[in-house]
Amino acid sequence: YRDSLCLPFYTDCIIIVMRKYMNTEEIKSALKSEIEPLVKNILSADQAYCLLKTSADFATGLNAGKYGNLFGFLQSIFSDKFILSVTKIFEKESQRYPMHSIPVVIALLEKHQNDLSITERPNFLRVLNDIGLERNKLEGFQDQKVTQMVVAHFRASLPDISQKNGCALSLSLDAVKSIRDKRIAHDENVTVAKLPPVTWDELNGLLAYAKNFIGAIGWGYLSTAYENGSGGYMLSSDALRTSTAMRRLLKQAGIEENETKDA
Repeated sequence: YRDSLCLPFYTDCIIIVMRKYMNTEEIKSALKSEIEPLVKNILSADQAYCLLKTSADFATGLNAGKYGNLFGFLQSIFSDKFILSVTKIFEKESQRYPMHSIPVVIALLEKHQNDLSITERPNFLRVLNDIGLERNKLEGFQDQKVTQMVVAHFRASLPDISQKNGCALSLSLDAVKSIRDKRIAHDENVTVAKLPPVTWDELNGLLAYAKNFIGAIGWGYLSTAYENGSGGYMLSSDALRTSTAMRRLLKQAGIEENETKDA
């Protein structure tokens, strides 16, 4: 006798594995949970850079007041924070260590491209046009096709240290990851001269890419304005608050800003 139950000792029983289907709102919730840590890391990098720049603007007065050692140490902390924040943003997907990064968001968009609806289409297409996806080539397509094109664009343009030939952003990412791995995460016996060279402008290029990415995804799928309508990043002003506080503190302490030389 066999009843309708699937018991362990029945070798011919059929096991059905139910897979949970994610609806649109659940997908967008998952997308938001990946975007928010990126926004925090962009803010951290912005704050660190602004604090570095502000402390440099007061270098002469700080050195004269014998605060050079203190602010030199603080600058190294700000620099490390900037580098760590930027490298987190571009970290590749890992099955072993789940993380929040642009590659993870791209993979999420690709996985659910057939189920995602575009929310703020005019703003979304405007931002995409600004970063290289021509608006007139997107306007006639349904949401699914637009998302496919967005995924393809960001996969092609994403900085990748394994394909850095001829790509300035990939070269910058390779340099900043080398600094992180060899000088911050590990104290390798390597001189600065042996590390790939990189400038602050090049590092800020990586940050600008991340801001454009967040600005586009925010408008397109989350109805969230990270981009201000004119190509600027909304939260950059928040980062300035920290350095403005430092500037005000130094002036109250009687530390003068560096004199600017006339051209």
